[in-house]
Amino acid sequence: MNVFESKTTAPGRALRGFILVAIIMTPVLTGCDQVKRIYASLSGASSGEMGVSRSEESEVEVGTYTLKPETVELTRELIGRTRASNTAEVRPQVNGVVLERLFEEGSLVEKDRVLYHIDDKVYRANYEKAQARYDNLSLIKDRYFALKEKEATSEQSYEEALYNWKVAGAELELAKLDLDYCQIKAPISGRIGLSEITVGALVTNGQPNALTTIQQVDPIYVDMNPSIRTLLETVTLEDGDPSETKAEFFMGAKATLILEEGWKYPFDGKVTLIDNRIQEDLGALTIRAEFPNPEQVMIPGMFVRVFLTEGVRENALLIPQQALFRTPAGDPYVWVVGQDSTAEQRPVVSNRVLGNMALIDSGLKAGERVVVEGVQHLAKGAKVSAKEITDLPNTTTLEPSLTKTLNEPSMSPNANPAAPQNQTTPQNQTPPAPQNQTAEPAQTDVK
Repeated sequence: MNVFESKTTAPGRALRGFILVAIIMTPVLTGCDQVKRIYASLSGASSGEMGVSRSEESEVEVGTYTLKPETVELTRELIGRTRASNTAEVRPQVNGVVLERLFEEGSLVEKDRVLYHIDDKVYRANYEKAQARYDNLSLIKDRYFALKEKEATSEQSYEEALYNWKVAGAELELAKLDLDYCQIKAPISGRIGLSEITVGALVTNGQPNALTTIQQVDPIYVDMNPSIRTLLETVTLEDGDPSETKAEFFMGAKATLILEEGWKYPFDGKVTLIDNRIQEDLGALTIRAEFPNPEQVMIPGMFVRVFLTEGVRENALLIPQQALFRTPAGDPYVWVVGQDSTAEQRPVVSNRVLGNMALIDSGLKAGERVVVEGVQHLAKGAKVSAKEITDLPNTTTLEPSLTKTLNEPSMSPNANPAAPQNQTTPQNQTPPAPQNQTAEPAQTDVK
């Protein structure tokens, strides 16, 4: 009898229901192991914990990086702005009409070079008048002196003649200064700016507007304004004094400069000033570094990136940033390949980034292998087939885009004042090799 056609007897109905349940549950039971494997991968549990035999899994292919101790230079990146080491505003010290302008705007001028010539006819006449009076009183003084020696005149008459001679000498000196001030000279050496007046203009002593401005740019200053939190952190170097603050530690530190388009400035500077006042509106303190600028590459007002050297760390452990992950709570961890070729999730402490590498403070040791490729297929305790990645670049130095060094003045974005500053590396020129300098983002804090 066909059980599917039996509708009258209870045994027939029960047998038909059992067969239908068996047919429905067969594919569900068949895919149970696959469901467990997927759930194990998502939850981080091992296949054995979920009831899936590890022997049924295939090994996961991953790329690894073996930790080795290195000596690295620790730096901190700050944003700075260039400013002239000396600035002088040129103003007249006498009244008169400008007859000549004796300089080319934007050129380099030496100290005491004549910049403007003011009409000096009146001042020259005053000087000659003062000179004649002085000469006359000098003769009178000498005559009274001779008479006094012969006791032919009183002491008071001689003293009056001496006084008048000294006053005439002072007036002569003033007339000479006014005559000299008709030649307006450069007070310092440097690059001169635009002239604010033209030939024929009337200038006056003490006028508020400067005739022109001279800026001394060799050496040149770079002012940075790091936050107080950055400055007041405790030094964490092995040989550092725990009582020493960052502000004190930065004094005299070496500074490396990066210009626009990733140009690396060829001269290193050093920190020469740490201000004693906090900028209340910014909550920051000014740090100043001084750089030589013989080729006039840098001009005041440029924004630059500065890397301040904090020191050298021996036996440092670095891993590629792509191997460092964080939990939803923000705690860093890495995947480590153990001796038995199984994957292990390891919490670490890392508070500093050097280029494309992360500096490990604790949690790992030299010789261990961290996974840098194939992490998306890993689960805790999973068997792995590890392959060492040997072509990772040495990213503890400055990024490649920041290693184009300005070795020649013609390569400088500012070597020719008329040329645009957004100049890139010539196509036929090979940039120099990267310098061994570490780079750290400005927002990274050192613990």
